[in-house]
Amino acid sequence: MNTKEETAATFEIAGGSVAGRAHAAAGRNNQDAFCWAADTGALVAVVCDGCASGSHSEVGAQLGARLFVRAATRLLRSNLNVADVLELIGQDVLASLRVVAREMSARAASFFRTVADHFLFTIVGAVITARGATTFSLGDGLLVINGESTQLGPFPNNEPPCL
Repeated sequence: MNTKEETAATFEIAGGSVAGRAHAAAGRNNQDAFCWAADTGALVAVVCDGCASGSHSEVGAQLGARLFVRAATRLLRSNLNVADVLELIGQDVLASLRVVAREMSARAASFFRTVADHFLFTIVGAVITARGATTFSLGDGLLVINGESTQLGPFPNNEPPCL
């Protein structure tokens, strides 16, 4: 198994994001987020995009990206298969986001508004281990692997599934 330094040196990764023209013209925040981590024998990388219907979807996208990578890094050490790990990560991230959304909501009825305004986002990512590479998504986006593109979506009424 590789050491952390060897794993990190094996991959080159960079990220960046620019608010789209419509967001900039409307004075809205950039709703994109990305996060990655290289750990012993694994690399996890995700890109999240806040759903435009939420007034502050960048909050969920930023938190979701970081929570996902942190949970993935922890759970990949368990030697479960990647599909099982992805299911557990989703449960972990949702539980964490639920706590934050409840804390932000003054009463039960506002919980759903808080979720709709702050915590709807799509996610596209990859997990690379010594056993192989897995890509995953929930929502729309684009995957490019070795120059081969796969478009995710479009979805009816421009409403992709969100975490």
